[in-house]
Amino acid sequence: MPESIVCRGKEKPPRGRAARDIKYPRRGGESAQCLNCGNEFWFKEEKSGAVALALNRAAEKRRRNDFDSAIDEYRLVIHENPQDAEAHWGLAISTYGIEYVEDYRTGKLVPTCRRAVPHESILDNADFKAALEYAAPEQRAKYEEQAKEIDRLQKEIIKKIDEEEDYDVFISFKSTDDDRI
Repeated sequence: MPESIVCRGKEKPPRGRAARDIKYPRRGGESAQCLNCGNEFWFKEEKSGAVALALNRAAEKRRRNDFDSAIDEYRLVIHENPQDAEAHWGLAISTYGIEYVEDYRTGKLVPTCRRAVPHESILDNADFKAALEYAAPEQRAKYEEQAKEIDRLQKEIIKKIDEEEDYDVFISFKSTDDDRI
């Protein structure tokens, strides 16, 4: 079975389809749900094997917090398929350094910022808007829900940053090879 782009869990097949039938390219209009995190993924249109591989590479890089490399991969997909909602969403959350981590109290995956937070809301991000434009209706609703939570998190972080006093940091280290002291 394919893996979830968020947590690498296995996807549950759409209703009426067997697990062995779930593979790329998928037929448009279908969805699959991750058995691990519960996230649902939509396939508005069929994806070629090359696009699916590029999206998987990008998602893996994003999961490893290699956001710059993930951004490059998502941009390649968008260059080839400008209307790929999943690529635009991946690019938006990679730009903001979003990693989904498990909340120890609820067991649900929640967004966490792993990069310096830009002062532009994700709700104003061009790739987020493109993801909404090209997404299937159910997918659009999920993106909007997740983006609102990311926006709330961003505002909370920015507020804490603005309330803190500025201070200088000095970092020092000794760099020598093993033979010298």
